[in-house]
Amino acid sequence: MVDKSKAESVYDSARLFYGGHEKSSNKLYVGSNFTLARGPEHDLPVAADNLAAAKQMPADKALKRVTTRWNNHMASDRYQALDNLGGRTPVAAGQALYNRGIAGGNRAANCGAMACVALFLAKDKFGFSELGIWLITVRNRNTHGAYLSTFGGAPMTFAHSWALLNADDGLYVVDPWAGVFCTQQEYPRRLTSQFNQWQQQGKRVSVDYGDKYRFWTNANDSAILSLLADDAQTDRPIAGNMPIPK
Repeated sequence: MVDKSKAESVYDSARLFYGGHEKSSNKLYVGSNFTLARGPEHDLPVAADNLAAAKQMPADKALKRVTTRWNNHMASDRYQALDNLGGRTPVAAGQALYNRGIAGGNRAANCGAMACVALFLAKDKFGFSELGIWLITVRNRNTHGAYLSTFGGAPMTFAHSWALLNADDGLYVVDPWAGVFCTQQEYPRRLTSQFNQWQQQGKRVSVDYGDKYRFWTNANDSAILSLLADDAQTDRPIAGNMPIPK
């Protein structure tokens, strides 16, 4: 039987796998005045005056950490390209990422990769069927960066992904990136609450606009919360046994 306790164990195992590693390149305690200018070939962190966040991280430490995480993430992207994760199923992609991490490789990952690892764990360690687990991705192409002239009104390309598990007693969301485990029905409220808490703690999230710009913004910024709005678009769910589009 796969039930809530098994689903929660998937969440705990995914969080444990990533815990203590320089993982996400798009969330960090960096304060409100930190920008990341994104170019067509590389990404450059640019420090502004005040990087101190609610947790009082020194500016030089924040800059060093975000640079390290971004370099790790770029390296991980290269590894993922070599592993040809696009075209694999979410479970197979998660298995490749998990095995690399266990072997001592780079564990840098954002929401999509973390969700794939959770799906692999659900199938391999906790008995969930690949037919009843999905990679879910939402985006909102109606959100634009018009309020910042440097974005030229480009649409927000930032998206968010999580794992959805069909257990015997209901549907459960496993979101290692956001640190949320709950029922599918509770998820919008729980994710919003988490973003509000991050904001109070000084955590920031970097948001993409078009293919050129990335901006560190408040975790509960209206652009991020628009992913939960009625006009947000949910990509076709990818079942655990269906290939991820390249």
